[in-house]
Parts: sequence; structure tokens; C-alpha cells
Amino acid sequence: MRTPEVLHLDTDETITAIARLLREAAQQAWKRADREGPNSSWHGVALGIFVVAARASEFVPVDVDPVEPVPPQEDIGQLVCAADGLALDLPVDGSLPGISELIVALTDLRRELTQ
Repeated sequence: MRTPEVLHLDTDETITAIARLLREAAQQAWKRADREGPNSSWHGVALGIFVVAARASEFVPVDVDPVEPVPPQEDIGQLVCAADGLALDLPVDGSLPGISELIVALTDLRRELTQ
């Protein structure tokens, strides 16, 4: 059985990893949109990822860098899918108000990118 302190640490680390993955996915999506030009559909996708990344960053503890280290993946879909997979470990018992909305938004992003 895990102690509450360990569970809290694991949750903080998981949320931080999700925020980092999503921030990198947003960066990669913006780069792709810039390469494809002003009519690229990636502008909307990048904005959507950025919004979900910002939501995730709100849960990152203040003493933790939500940016560094940057994940090694560069594929946008892999980054979002990795973040979505980590979200399965987050508690949805009410201990983190607003986390359910983040998980739903993340799942919607993954679904949009893998269709």
C-alpha cells in the first residue's frame, strides 16, 4: 500500500510529465503549421494542444519547472498519446479539482490526432 506522501509525489511527477509532453507537442504543432503556411489546419490543432498544455501546467507544483527537461520525442501524435497514457494514473476521486476536465480534454486531443 502506498503512503499518501508517495501517492502525492507520484501524482505531481505524472502531471509534470504530462505538461512537458503537451508543451512539446504544441511546439511541434506550431512548427508544422508554420512550415505549411497560413492556411494549415495545424494552426487550430496547435492552439488546442497549447490550451490543454496550459491547463496541465496549472497543476504542476510551483517549485517544479514545467518545461525542462524537454521530452525526446518529436512526433506530435506520440507526444499526445504518451501524455494521455500517463493520465490514466491520475486520481479522479476529487482530490484534484479540475483534473477530470483535463483528462477529458487530453483524451479528445488524442482522439482528434489519431483519427
